Amino acid sequence: LRGTFAMERIDADQGDRASCGPCNEVPTAKLYAGVTYRAPFKLDLNLDASYVTGTTWIEREPNPADPTQITFAANPLPGYAVVNARAAYRLLDDHVELAIVGSNLSGGHKEHPFGNRVDTRVMGVLGGSL
Repeated sequence: LRGTFAMERIDADQGDRASCGPCNEVPTAKLYAGVTYRAPFKLDLNLDASYVTGTTWIEREPNPADPTQITFAANPLPGYAVVNARAAYRLLDDHVELAIVGSNLSGGHKEHPFGNRVDTRVMGVLGGSL
């Protein structure tokens, strides 16, 4: 079993968080937990999960009323969870491993308001050692 929790708060000099654009781009909390089980019959199972709280990204954008002017626009990004899992079977005295790995099994999310969506991925893995 493993887990971590991080909490961060950044304030502007005046104590007004709203006036500090970059301060809002930092998640207030990040939570991570994971478990690994290694069975005596050569099966390995891993499950990891994390959660990041929502943020507000401040970006320079053209002013809708006057596109010749640049303004700071707030772009909210909701919190998101990420779940990863792995199941592996060890062969040939632990020299070969067959695994299936799933990442972002909790569904898609974005890590920046204008970023690409990160969706679920599943892959097979064949590994070996000498």
